[in-house]
Amino acid sequence: MAALLGLAAATVLAAALTLTLPSRPAARPRPDAPADVRAGMAPLWRRPELRRVTVMTLLAAPQLGALPVIAAAVGVRLRRTAEAGATLTTAFGLGGLAGALLVTAVPLRGEPERAATRLFAALAAVTALCALAPSYPVALAGFALIGVANSLSFTAVLAARAAYSPPAARAQVFVTSAGLKMATASVGAAVAGAFAAGGDLALLLLAATVTGSSVALSMADRARP
Repeated sequence: MAALLGLAAATVLAAALTLTLPSRPAARPRPDAPADVRAGMAPLWRRPELRRVTVMTLLAAPQLGALPVIAAAVGVRLRRTAEAGATLTTAFGLGGLAGALLVTAVPLRGEPERAATRLFAALAAVTALCALAPSYPVALAGFALIGVANSLSFTAVLAARAAYSPPAARAQVFVTSAGLKMATASVGAAVAGAFAAGGDLALLLLAATVTGSSVALSMADRARP
């Protein structure tokens, strides 16, 4: 109950703070400006860089949706308590915060697509290593590293969208990508819940395999003439 109330209060606070941001007069809509979902979907597929980054994003998102379910299973296996799973989820969140602060202080350099490819590969590797954690403290560190890798890879994705999206469709690309990511993350949560009885190790390895396959698909697409 306290956690739900805290989330609700944070949402209200965020809304209040948003109202204090300076606003700009609304620009006149241009007759040729795209305004539907097709305008966001088309560049995601037609622009090679956006296509590859989108594939990695969508195949890695189920892992993020499944992690809270997996964390609960890992906590029960290693500590025999439900609270241990909540602590693992907290470690993931703190790792994400640390990654966000790190990339704010030291921005990513180089081509955004290449950076995203490297960071999604790191996310897959860290997830696989977390599945092999022999003890609870190691699992805590693993979940924190997953959070760091997720923050860094997400930042690279945002940079790629900004760099490769057509200016007239940039807003649609961002909104469409976000919607697709939330949908696939929800699929990951549903799958993890349905197959939780199969064991957390299998779910972590499956998540790492799917994320790693997205990197392989991206590299194969980039290698095509």
